[in-house]
Amino acid sequence: MVAVTLQRADNRQPRESWQGIVSNLFGLSEARLRDEFDFRGEAAHSRIGDLDLTTIACSSEYVERSARHINEDNREIVVLVNVRRGELHLRQGKVAHCLAAGTSLLYAPNAPFFWEHEQSTEVQNVAVPRRLLAAAVPQLDKHFLIPRNNHTGMWRVAADFVGSLSNEMLRIPDAAAGTYARQLIDLIAIAIEADSNELHIENSSVRSATLRRCIGHIRQHLHDPLLTPTHIADTVGISLRYLHRIFSDAGASVGEVILAERLKFAYARLADPMHRRLRIAEIAYRAGFRSQAHFAHAFRARYSMSPSDRRKQTPWHG
Repeated sequence: MVAVTLQRADNRQPRESWQGIVSNLFGLSEARLRDEFDFRGEAAHSRIGDLDLTTIACSSEYVERSARHINEDNREIVVLVNVRRGELHLRQGKVAHCLAAGTSLLYAPNAPFFWEHEQSTEVQNVAVPRRLLAAAVPQLDKHFLIPRNNHTGMWRVAADFVGSLSNEMLRIPDAAAGTYARQLIDLIAIAIEADSNELHIENSSVRSATLRRCIGHIRQHLHDPLLTPTHIADTVGISLRYLHRIFSDAGASVGEVILAERLKFAYARLADPMHRRLRIAEIAYRAGFRSQAHFAHAFRARYSMSPSDRRKQTPWHG
């Protein structure tokens, strides 16, 4: 089973012990406590696949990671912070945010930052190797330091999944840890893509606009079994050859993008408790699959699990 390590601040040396806990989790940092005599802090940490999942609950604190700290202890990770209770003030460079409960944000600890909070706060942090998230999210850096609402859309699904993993960590077999980690990375990537609705391509405004129109048409017509490259080219008003070229230059064929978008559509609904009562066959149909066997095979090939297995992991919300 996946191990969970619980660490608490030492009442005899609260600042030093808490600084050690934070530095071990996120890289060398300096911690300051507003009230050392009444400070309470604990961190529950789990390693699941390539990810580090940590739930931190503590009193008022101030944590800074400077350029000196980074030079001594650089970590190529990206952290998704999810505020569950209280509020967190975070600043990195010229960007500063006050994150209320129910808000998420991505940041990179390999650049100086500080966070603080004046009241008791609980946050969940997911540390992802930068290379893994960058492989799933083109132009990753532009998605940092943007507050995300965990109460709606795919960010709610991602936050629910993180919460479910935290609650069930001791029941997750070691053999399944890698699969859960990949699913969480996919969910984060889907949530980012749902917000940005962009795809990385060459630096050409015309080609970019054309490709975005094609992707938009695909997403709006996923349910159509007649969605083909010829249909897309005719609708957008470009030649079939040019259509294939701009997709190829972006790193995928038209057919691969259609399949990927259909699978993302199906995955998002299987992972969303709001669609818990919708039959898997209906989800597949709405995603444009007319063959259940094809859908099941493609879903397993991409996510290493069957659609029904993904459905079983979805929390029941009434």
